[in-house]
Amino acid sequence: MHEEHISKMVKLVASTVRRGAIIGLGSGSTVAAFVKALSETEVSKSITVVPSSMQIETVALEAGLKVGGPQIIKELEWVFDGADQVDKRLNIIKGGGGALFRERILLSAAKHCVIMVDENKVVERLNKPLPIEASPFARWYVKDRLEAMGGKVMLRADKKGYPTITENGNIIFDVDFGEIGEPQNLHYKIKDIAGVIDTGLFILKSPSIYVARLDGSIYRLDQVSLY
Repeated sequence: MHEEHISKMVKLVASTVRRGAIIGLGSGSTVAAFVKALSETEVSKSITVVPSSMQIETVALEAGLKVGGPQIIKELEWVFDGADQVDKRLNIIKGGGGALFRERILLSAAKHCVIMVDENKVVERLNKPLPIEASPFARWYVKDRLEAMGGKVMLRADKKGYPTITENGNIIFDVDFGEIGEPQNLHYKIKDIAGVIDTGLFILKSPSIYVARLDGSIYRLDQVSLY
């Protein structure tokens, strides 16, 4: 995924950032590559970034970018992020890196958002296991409710079996609902469960979605235009 086609895409997107911009950054490997590409642009010293995770904050600081705190989230113009899966209707699954809750805050606050994905992540309908962040106190209750909705629930854990803890102090369930026909309805049904912090279903307003093909071409899923 971090090969030439991804490098070309993140460089293209980085070139669109304006001087003096205040931008939000999602998390994950594609965003890390974008940050490095951004640091090589002429405007890099004039912009301020707000990272969604310690991972991306570390990458941004190492790249020499100015990092702003949560107090300037209200001033965000753009957010640049990756995704785990995108369907042809522009619905998105995020949260593979565990930063879904903070990513949603940034995406909700910004005027515009850009999503960058590999072509393998574009599908007709969403079907990946859905990340769901939940309070540890509500673990068993949330699990039971998700199973009652037809989900196959797995607690996210590391290779030694320790539960993954988010930067917000919560746990993550990865829940297989099969093909997701109505993402927005599913999101709100899950959010209605007491103890659920957020889901990885994102239905964004007018997102710009760049897709990198293995042949090196790049297209906008929201416009079906080629680069």
